[in-house]
Amino acid sequence: RHSAAAQMDSSPQAGCVLSSGGGLNLSFLREDTPGLSAGSVRIHLNAAGSSLPPRPVVSCVQKALQEEAEMGGYEFLKQPHRAAELEEVYRLCGRVVGASGSDEIALLDSATTAWSSAFWAWCTSEECVGLMRKVGRSPKTGKFGGRILASHCEYGSNAMQMLQLSRKVSDISGRDVEIVVEFLPSDSYGQVDLAALRRTLEASAGRVRGPGGES
Repeated sequence: RHSAAAQMDSSPQAGCVLSSGGGLNLSFLREDTPGLSAGSVRIHLNAAGSSLPPRPVVSCVQKALQEEAEMGGYEFLKQPHRAAELEEVYRLCGRVVGASGSDEIALLDSATTAWSSAFWAWCTSEECVGLMRKVGRSPKTGKFGGRILASHCEYGSNAMQMLQLSRKVSDISGRDVEIVVEFLPSDSYGQVDLAALRRTLEASAGRVRGPGGES
């Protein structure tokens, strides 16, 4: 949510965003966030889908809302400079994550939509299906494919997408392909049991694959 990328590009305060060691300057960022500034000792962790906005974001939203109120929403978007502004958002997001170009960035309406889009795009791609075929056939079913390892604390909508894929993959990629979703056991703290994860991976040695190949 923060405007660090924009400030690193053009703001006279650019040097304040980064510390002398190259990391983020937390003191500056806290002071630049109204909900945390002015000596506040608040620790705000509820930022899953809507974190505390910093001053540049608040200012930008207020300015846009005022302009929209004066000319209307459709006219606001039709202004000649809007396309360049939107393109700049993609460029700056790419700069933050080290993307080679803005065409590698997708901005969507929610994390759920974004995760689902990336998940389905990869799992139904020719590359992924090709990797599943290289893994070999299951000794139980005789089909090509693999497993998706998930935890019991997986975000609900993500788990639903995994299960839906396991039911539909044969229709998408051919009836000789299958995907099995396997939920790993949890430890006494409710986290993924790392020992169980290790055993699962070791039992699948040479059969665990991703975009980078075998691992």
